[in-house]
Amino acid sequence: MEAEDTELQNQSKEVILFGRDIRKVPCFKNSILFGIYSGLATGLATFMFTSRVKLASNVAMGSYQALRHKHFSNDEENMQSFLQDDEKLEDA
Repeated sequence: MEAEDTELQNQSKEVILFGRDIRKVPCFKNSILFGIYSGLATGLATFMFTSRVKLASNVAMGSYQALRHKHFSNDEENMQSFLQDDEKLEDA
């Protein structure tokens, strides 16, 4: 009985976003964390230099979105090239 309960608890639920399970998307977690940290750093730096809260928050959100997208795009391209190289090695 207890083994079955712990097994059910260990199984994580699917996290669906726009119809896809984001746990299965490669590099999703890394790109989100990279975007958060870079947005926080640029927003804080902007606030320290200008002391303008609205500008700092706008810069933080803009850098979060831009850098998260760039990081995720680079990871996707690297993953695609890795998979293509792996398929070529299997065919040889």
